[in-house]
Amino acid sequence: MWAAAHRKRQAFYPSKLYRVMDIEVIKTKVRANEYIYPHHADLERRADDLTLPQVEDTLLTGEILEQYPDTGRGESCLVLVFRTSCIGFELR
Repeated sequence: MWAAAHRKRQAFYPSKLYRVMDIEVIKTKVRANEYIYPHHADLERRADDLTLPQVEDTLLTGEILEQYPDTGRGESCLVLVFRTSCIGFELR
């Protein structure tokens, strides 16, 4: 199962192939604290008045709503979770 979860998957996007982000791989990385949280992400988190535990909880309980090809910083996806208020953010 580990190999299957970490195998690079490809998806077609107009005129190019890109890696599909897998929510299960994301969850595994968050649980193991094996991710990089860049400075610009921290600035966005603070601007949106979110705590780091809220971000991690969203990644652990959310679902991928949209996948995006390389937007200048690599592939990304929009992760969404429903709460009493809706929290969604883009993951790169």
